Amino acid sequence: MDNIIGIILAAGYSSRMGEFKMTRVLLNLPVIEHLIQNMYDTCNKILIVTGFQYEKLWYLEKKYQKVKLVFNQNYPKGMFTSVLAGLEYGNAKRYFITPGDYPAIRAITFRYLAAFNDDICLPAYKGKTGHPVLLSKRSRNELLKGQFYSLEQFIKRHPVKTVPVNDAGILMDIDNPSDFMKLEAFLRVRKNDHNDNRRYQLRENNSIHRNI
Repeated sequence: MDNIIGIILAAGYSSRMGEFKMTRVLLNLPVIEHLIQNMYDTCNKILIVTGFQYEKLWYLEKKYQKVKLVFNQNYPKGMFTSVLAGLEYGNAKRYFITPGDYPAIRAITFRYLAAFNDDICLPAYKGKTGHPVLLSKRSRNELLKGQFYSLEQFIKRHPVKTVPVNDAGILMDIDNPSDFMKLEAFLRVRKNDHNDNRRYQLRENNSIHRNI
C-alpha cells in the first residue's frame, strides 16, 4: 500500500441540517462511517478533523484502528482551517481530503484515484469535478505556507489531473434533510444496481459545493 493519509473534515456546525449530520444514521451506519469504510483499504491512516460536537466522534478511534481524531480549535473560522489542521498533523506522500458528508463516494473510486501520482488530482463525473481531492506532499507543503485562503483557490492556481469516474457519489453531499432523503434513496437503489447514471436525477443540485 502506498503512503496515503485520508483527511475527513467533520468540524462544522451542520446548521442547515438541524442536527449533527456526521453521526446521523444512514442505512444502519452513521454518515461519517460510510466514508471511513470506503477509504479504509486505500489509506494507511485516516484523520478525522473535529470541532463542533467533537465528543460525539471519540468512539471512532476505538472502532477503527487506522482512525485518529484531530481537534481544530479554529473550526469557527471555516472549513479551510480544518484542511490545514489535517495536513499539518499528517505526514505522508499523498493526502485524500473530503468533507465528512460525502458518504456515497465508492471505495473503488479511492483505489482508482490512488493510482495517479499528480500533484493535484480530482475525480469527475459527467464532466463535473467532485470529492475527494488527492494532493501530493509537495502540494501539501505549499498549502501550509499560508499563502492561500481556500483549497479551491489553491487548486485553481495549479495544474490539475482530472480523472473521469463512474461514481455520482463524488458530487453528492448532505446539506439539509432533503439532501439526506435523496441520498438515502440513491444508496438503496445502488445496492442492487451499480449503474450510477440511472439514479443521477435523484439529486437536484449535482454540482460540487466548493467551499473548502
